[in-house]
Amino acid sequence: MSQSNPVRIFVTHAWENSDDYLRVFEYLESQRNFFYKNYSTPERRPQGDREALRENLRQQITPAEAVIALSSLFEAHEG
Repeated sequence: MSQSNPVRIFVTHAWENSDDYLRVFEYLESQRNFFYKNYSTPERRPQGDREALRENLRQQITPAEAVIALSSLFEAHEG
């Protein structure tokens, strides 16, 4: 891992920048010499049906080396 070869991450988001989502990046930014590229795009919810959403998420997750799953997201959308 270096600035020229950052860790590629995806953070679960449910199409919003929740406090927990933002807190992950606050933590990552506070680490010295830790370089990452964020592949999650919660601000760009795609138009279309459920399959369109799934495909968009696949496209976000595919290049990631690490996925950070927020437990609060599951709790908020459980049902």
